[in-house]
Amino acid sequence: MEPRRTAIQRTHRVLLLVLAVLFLVLLITGLWLAFRYQPSGTFGGAHHESWLRVAHRVTSSVFLVVALATFGLSIAVSFERLLTRGTPTWVLGLSLVIGALAAGLSGYLLPWDQLALAPIRPGQYRGFAFLFAHKEVHFVLIGTTEVAKATVRAWFFAHIVAVPIVLVALGVFGWRATRRARLAPFTDEDGSA
Repeated sequence: MEPRRTAIQRTHRVLLLVLAVLFLVLLITGLWLAFRYQPSGTFGGAHHESWLRVAHRVTSSVFLVVALATFGLSIAVSFERLLTRGTPTWVLGLSLVIGALAAGLSGYLLPWDQLALAPIRPGQYRGFAFLFAHKEVHFVLIGTTEVAKATVRAWFFAHIVAVPIVLVALGVFGWRATRRARLAPFTDEDGSA
């Protein structure tokens, strides 16, 4: 008899799909922020806070909550021993939570509205990609702290390249980990197959 997914396994896969959709929203809004971001504030030439920026921030919080829920269900799948072999699913769930926390932390380190860039005028600034391409920017002020351009560049690339690649790999691994070939054979209540 072909193995069947339990309700927990189906829910686990649904949460992985929800994470994939949230990841796509984060990817689209993040790319827009990287190339078109304008600081908001009370200074001359300031823009109102972008709805895409708010969507990125809210989606990142929801992503973390769904990653935590996936971790909980991964523990349940591992506890029920519903998969025949391979890496336990709780390892995947824990890795997703750590990846979501890494994305949140690296995004928090990017100093969106605290940038002080001289000699850039507010209307000239066009996202973090502009920051790295501009030859006259040698350092970044975050509040009253001087941060090297290389440090901000490292945070930026960790946030938009390294962490997303790891999250995509974890998502693919999670999807493949719960495929039918890895499901334990269905058994009746008396234990027979």
